[in-house]
Amino acid sequence: MGVTPLAHRLFGPAWSRTPEERAQARYVRQAELEAWMRGACHPGPWVALDDNPELYEPGCPHLVVCDPEVGLTDERLQELWNLAAPHLIAEAHARLEQEVASGKRDARSLAVIPPSMI
Repeated sequence: MGVTPLAHRLFGPAWSRTPEERAQARYVRQAELEAWMRGACHPGPWVALDDNPELYEPGCPHLVVCDPEVGLTDERLQELWNLAAPHLIAEAHARLEQEVASGKRDARSLAVIPPSMI
């Protein structure tokens, strides 16, 4: 979908990625994601899969943490889906409603995604 900006562009040219400086910069990856979302004019929500939760605010509701030694598992995929699905379904339903309102689709198209799923 795109590439997030690099932290040094968010925090200025003096910011570097030494371990000490990274420890001082809080929630860098989350800041990069949120900056990308703003730049892409996407209001959200977003979901991230990462193996380093220290780069996100504690308890970040948009984060699925995976074990770097294991990688992506069925459990993490299910967690990603559980976070993303309600928003994807609502977005698809809203698009269908717009197309029905503009005459591009028949109202029966809305039956594809029943309101109970939203």
